[in-house]
Amino acid sequence: MTLTYILIDFENLQPQAGDLCLLRGDEYRVRIFHGVHQNKFDVGMYKSLQPLGDRVELIQSDRQGPDVLDFHISCYLGRLLQEHLDEKAAAKGARFFVISRDKGFDSLLVHVRTLGFEAHRVATIQAALGTHAAPPARKAAAKKTVPARKAPSAKKAAVKTAPAAKAAARAPAKKAAEDPKQIVLDSLRRMGEKRPGKRKGLEHHIESHLGRKFDFDAVRELIAEMERAGWLRITDNRVEYTMPKGRR
Repeated sequence: MTLTYILIDFENLQPQAGDLCLLRGDEYRVRIFHGVHQNKFDVGMYKSLQPLGDRVELIQSDRQGPDVLDFHISCYLGRLLQEHLDEKAAAKGARFFVISRDKGFDSLLVHVRTLGFEAHRVATIQAALGTHAAPPARKAAAKKTVPARKAPSAKKAAVKTAPAAKAAARAPAKKAAEDPKQIVLDSLRRMGEKRPGKRKGLEHHIESHLGRKFDFDAVRELIAEMERAGWLRITDNRVEYTMPKGRR
């Protein structure tokens, strides 16, 4: 069983009770890191954590100051990694998610990935679990009964069906173009050797192609999906492209 560790930077982000309710199962280990003066927790949050039993732990920092809690989380993550690396057959038996908006964790998590573990910083538990809600299905429009009409002549039928055929031919292309990953993949293929060499440049490239509707967290999650798909690798903020070849 692969254990999933959720390390929450509670000074930086406070997850909603509804998100915490998603963490159900023996594979989850939740660690909530909080500051000296964060001793009161929402009742809804407390109730949502109860089913986890001893699989959830509150860890309080005994010091104050800038980045104190960040170093505490980093130290704890190192201890967890060592535990799993010491188990010869379980080097990849755990994955780690830091729930925080603090970019300072990113370089550390890149190193964790080089050790063979899945590790990411995300802003929500939903992003960690990949449980983004699917858009609601549209209701099918009721068909209206209309009086039967005479069949058009062959010439008129050809004229009327031509635009419909063209629209149908364009529909798949339009649908594919709306896929954010495909948009980014196609743009990177067209750039060739001029593709962004660093993570920051890749983030700006994605933002410029997908527009403002894609916030920073969505951009980071898209990059993570591209890594998991084997399209690229990021080491020490440098990007190596391994995407499949396609038509330009």
